[in-house]
Amino acid sequence: MKTFRTIIILLIVAPMTVFLAVRAARSSSTTPAQSPTGLQGSWLVTVTPAGGALAPSPYRALITVGSSGGVIEADTAIAIKGFSASAGHGAAGQTDMDYGLTFLKLVADSSGKLVGTIKYRETGKLDPSLDSFKGMGKAELLSTGGSTLLSYDATVEATRVKVEPLP
Repeated sequence: MKTFRTIIILLIVAPMTVFLAVRAARSSSTTPAQSPTGLQGSWLVTVTPAGGALAPSPYRALITVGSSGGVIEADTAIAIKGFSASAGHGAAGQTDMDYGLTFLKLVADSSGKLVGTIKYRETGKLDPSLDSFKGMGKAELLSTGGSTLLSYDATVEATRVKVEPLP
């Protein structure tokens, strides 16, 4: 009887324990974090360029900062007629509540020929709630040779994009 009980334990209880342990480990590693980690995440940004003849009107942007500091950006800035710009790709860093980011966008003419690059740099400060930030930015349109063709300064304000439940 004692041998039978040992066999039952080995055949049923031990595998069940291993199964539950593996399942618990998987679920904890795939559950998204409930609290933000600094600049990491997605942001809805309002960009307000300083006045100037060639500066665009205020516009909105979406910026996503990955866990390794990679940046992806898309915006509604009005491009010069006949030209288009790619999404922005770049890098971000953070020290305490201060952050900095830089991204590049490729600019092409209507035939798809590369005519330049937009370089955007920004520094600012995260709010203690980690749900918003404010900063200053600078956009530069660079020729394919790297010369600055035009530039503008801007203020930025952003709010974190959060998971929202369905109604």
